[in-house]
Amino acid sequence: MRVQISGHRVSRRALLLTGATLPMAFEPQLRAAALPAPPYTVSINIEIMFPREMPRAERIQRVADQGFTAYSFWSATETEQDAMLKVQQATGIKCASISGTSTAGSSTGLTKTGQEKAYFDEITARAKIAAKFGGAQPIIFVGRTEYDCRTGANGA
Repeated sequence: MRVQISGHRVSRRALLLTGATLPMAFEPQLRAAALPAPPYTVSINIEIMFPREMPRAERIQRVADQGFTAYSFWSATETEQDAMLKVQQATGIKCASISGTSTAGSSTGLTKTGQEKAYFDEITARAKIAAKFGGAQPIIFVGRTEYDCRTGANGA
């Protein structure tokens, strides 16, 4: 099949090939133009990017080896935290964020009366971990939507 462009007949194959190779013509100019650093940091979540069986310290090392400067995680035991901090110090990678809540935050949180203390205790514990990891930003969940027996619906 041939396409007519500006009075010239061009095969579809030639048109596709030209379109595919056109960016390569501008590659030297793109390399020469120094792009400013982005106004954000890409943080790799080590909980979802690696197998659960892999130690968290090894995950962080792999992220650093790929040139990333930040990582995030959900939770870790004291022993894991110590190993993670060793890798962080050795590589210079930073912890950008941690999950600021655990069981209470992902279930009842502040959405169920009587669960407030457990929720705030979790946040307090996670704030200490965040400080330990250099001031990582906590990601906080307020809890799941609770059933409202007055209206018979989920919602606030």
